[in-house]
Amino acid sequence: SVSAIEPRLHAIFTDIEMVERIIDRLHLDDAA
Repeated sequence: SVSAIEPRLHAIFTDIEMVERIIDRLHLDDAA
């Protein structure tokens, strides 16, 4: 059922957002 998958998708997307923020910080550190 889709309802069982949704929480996992939300968790995956939040993980992706966190990784993107970390990558952005790494890029800022490289530019500094």
